[in-house]
Amino acid sequence: MKWFVACLLFFTWQAHSARVISTSPAITEMISLLGHEKDIVAVTPYCQDATDRPKIGSALELDYEKVLALKPDIIFLQENTLGKVSKDLTRLKQNFVSLRIESLTEIFNAWRVIASELKADPKVISNFEQDISKTKTPRRVLIVVGAQSGKSVMIAGKKTFYADLIEQMGHEYASSSLGWPEIDAETMRALATKPLIIIHLAINQERLWSEKQWQNFCPKCVVKSYVSPRTTFPGPSVIKNLSTIMRGLDDRP
Repeated sequence: MKWFVACLLFFTWQAHSARVISTSPAITEMISLLGHEKDIVAVTPYCQDATDRPKIGSALELDYEKVLALKPDIIFLQENTLGKVSKDLTRLKQNFVSLRIESLTEIFNAWRVIASELKADPKVISNFEQDISKTKTPRRVLIVVGAQSGKSVMIAGKKTFYADLIEQMGHEYASSSLGWPEIDAETMRALATKPLIIIHLAINQERLWSEKQWQNFCPKCVVKSYVSPRTTFPGPSVIKNLSTIMRGLDDRP
């Protein structure tokens, strides 16, 4: 009887297990948080989760020989615009799901699609969404994603998931520019004629500006920093940590 139950459990697990390839760090993190990291058979070199799995390139350029050799049941392809990779996977008769991951809404939509495909409990997704609550005190906020030698900074523009998150929490995003514009000190100081909080994102401490550099660049800016290898991709951890930073600002006068 015990042998029968063990076999039943084994085959039940097998029926719900899939061989999964992830083509972006955001997708790999979503799969891992859903409790399915064990199903991942390959990732990109940039992923912060399941780092011991084979590397198959990225969403922009897959190693198709490796992909075919791994015999995946499903490939999650981050594809913000339809391109060559999806056409190649179709030609190779690979089962894949194309996911657009740019805005905050698209992140959660993609995460729910992944949960559905893997038959995973989506409760963790709802928990992350609940974290994005409005803060008590509205602020003017700007996200800096790169800085060059004290001369200019690259910011996240409107309609990026960074700006979406700031606005959903009840704050004003300080720039109306789209994309990822680079701005100089004069432009930043013009933005700071009204109170302005800068959140400087960096993948490591070496990429951050010092307090002196920021004082020279924008004396009136209030600067907060967030350092993590995950800051450069739109994953759940970045959403959670930025939400925590913004709630912490409620304690400021």
